[in-house]
Amino acid sequence: MKKALIIVFVILSVGLAMALGMAWMQEDREAPQIIFNQNTEAVRMGADEDTLLRGVTAYDDQEGDVSDSLKIESIYEDSVAHSVTVTYVAKDTNNNVAKVQKVYTLIQEDDSEETDASNDSNESIVGGAFSTDETLEN
Repeated sequence: MKKALIIVFVILSVGLAMALGMAWMQEDREAPQIIFNQNTEAVRMGADEDTLLRGVTAYDDQEGDVSDSLKIESIYEDSVAHSVTVTYVAKDTNNNVAKVQKVYTLIQEDDSEETDASNDSNESIVGGAFSTDETLEN
């Protein structure tokens, strides 16, 4: 009787472990990707978040477009290096978080006449692309 009880207990334990393992394997643990749709390398000093989010989207392999979750975590203007580092963050419904930093060249106010002449739409963002492709998961 004891052997039968032990065998039943082992079978139930193995079955439970397999069920938990399968549930863990099917769980979404992949962070979304942050995608820069515009070739941008420069931004005017004091650009607002709407300008910095223009042309940036987030895509998750399970959920599709998660651009609504896209936020700017920080903006660091380095006037000495004439650059702006923007940290973008996006997450999916399973709270998988992607974080990407993008470095823009800072356009000073005295440079605006040159930029406006080459930018017919008079937007704050102009030309080329540079960013890190590193995605950090939390």
